[in-house]
Parts: sequence; C-alpha cells; structure tokens
Amino acid sequence: MRSIWLRAAYARALVDDEESWMIANELILDGFRYDRFLDAEVEKASQQWIGHYSPTDATTRIRWLDRQRREDMFTNFKPQPWEQLIKVLRESGHAESAREVAIAKQQRLRQAGKIKGLAGVLHDAFGELCGYGYRPIWFLRWFSVVWLFCSVFYMIAAGVGVMAPTNPRVFDEAKYAQCRPEAFGNWTTCEKAPYEYTTFNPFLYSLALILPLIELQQEKDWAPMMLQPCVKSLDLVIAPVCVRSVAEAKAAGEDVTMMKPAYWPFGVFIWTLTWAQVLFGWIAGLLFVAVISGLVQRD
Repeated sequence: MRSIWLRAAYARALVDDEESWMIANELILDGFRYDRFLDAEVEKASQQWIGHYSPTDATTRIRWLDRQRREDMFTNFKPQPWEQLIKVLRESGHAESAREVAIAKQQRLRQAGKIKGLAGVLHDAFGELCGYGYRPIWFLRWFSVVWLFCSVFYMIAAGVGVMAPTNPRVFDEAKYAQCRPEAFGNWTTCEKAPYEYTTFNPFLYSLALILPLIELQQEKDWAPMMLQPCVKSLDLVIAPVCVRSVAEAKAAGEDVTMMKPAYWPFGVFIWTLTWAQVLFGWIAGLLFVAVISGLVQRD
C-alpha cells in the first residue's frame, strides 16, 4: 500500500490539488503544519506558466483529510490535521469553509467512537440543534418545527375536548357543566363559558410553552385533561385507563349511571407533549444563549 508521509513536517505554503493525493492509498498528516494554501503560478515542463489554485472549499478539503489512514481516523483518531486545517482556513479568510470542516471534525470524532454513551447522545443532539455551535441559526429551524408540530396536536386536542380551563372557579362551576366533554361540550368552543376568560389558541399555546420567558397567558389558563368520567375502564397496575367515556356511552344510548374517573389516554399524551416541549424550550434556549455568548467551547 502506497502512503504519503507528512508526519511532523512543516511548509510555509501548501500547493496541491485533488489529483496529487490520488497517487497514494492513504495520507499520514498527523503533526503536519503549514501556514497557508498558496494560489500560485506553477511551471510546466514546457517552461510555460499556468495559474494553479490550491482548493480551499470545505468539501474538497474534508475529502483530503478523509484519505488519512484508518488508524488515524478510527483506531486512534488524530485531531491535529483537522484543527490545523480549520486554523489555516480561518486565517485565510475562508470562515465558512472553516466552520464546515469544524462540524465534520465533530462528526468524525463520533464515528471514531471517541464520544460514547449519554455524552454521545447529547453530542448528537448538539450537532442537530446548532451544528455543534457553528450553526446557531439552526435553532430557529428547530423552534419552528417543534412549535408547528405541537400546535397541530393542541388543535386536535382542543377539537376533541381535551383542553380545559385551569381556573377551578370556571372548571367546577355548575353553570358551566354543559361545557364539559361528558356533556358533549368543549371548553374551547363553549358559548356558555365566561366571555372574559382567555380564548384558547393552539399556536399561541405552543409558543408560550416553547418560550417560557414570554408571558402569553395561554399556558396559565389552559391545560390538558388527563382524567375523564368513564363507564368502562381498564384497571392497570399503575392506574385505571378509560376505555369508553361517558360521552361515547351517551352517544350510543348506553346506561351511564355507573361511572368513575379514569385516565384519558390522549389527554395523558398531550400532557406529556406539553412538558416535553417546555423541556425542549429551556434546553434549546439556554444552549442558544451559551453559543451566542461564547460560553460553549466548540473546537
């Protein structure tokens, strides 16, 4: 196997192209230092001078580093060639290429098994959320996706009567009983509900959960119902789960005299979703602030 050894070598300027790497099966670049990539005029054998430009785009340079021998990429990962390339690209003014190479370095570290277990899971999440800190704008993409995704479920939950007022004076008031799901009512659309109460909006509700520092009143006035009156429930070891609600039994003309509260599966799902969204909002928000303020060391 043919190799090009540049271990611990030094060059003031590197002039190369992709074809020059292909003469060898692998490159040994650990400790190789160079000050810059040189856009140079190269003399041919015919004594004619031609313009030659060493590649500085991230895609080509990542392929260059990926041609290192397997031992340096997996068995005993060598970070120095990656850090050297990032440094030179930055100093040469190729900031975007430097960021792409830095992201690729983190991915190769994970592939080499240098980051494992829970740390590996968090590392992957960090990469997906903001490109290991090099792509903070990705936070906006994920915020938008999570916000709209959850909004759709909250809209469905409101449609089937899962969402209910958190104020006990409204929820337990006898005159608003027809707004309850077991009376074929829906708190979010009930005409008998107090007009001064906050109107439920699934998009604002989702936004309030994902941005906990912004007060929109939605998350304070509304919450998913996890329990509902049932005429048939499945008594599990943990808790009874509603199989047939009072509203369903009434609609089918069944006897509803015997009923007891049990967990509403869809309500439990929506409740879980709200807490997952709140957790995502806090983690992503704090991480975004840390990245922007430079508290997270990326390299």
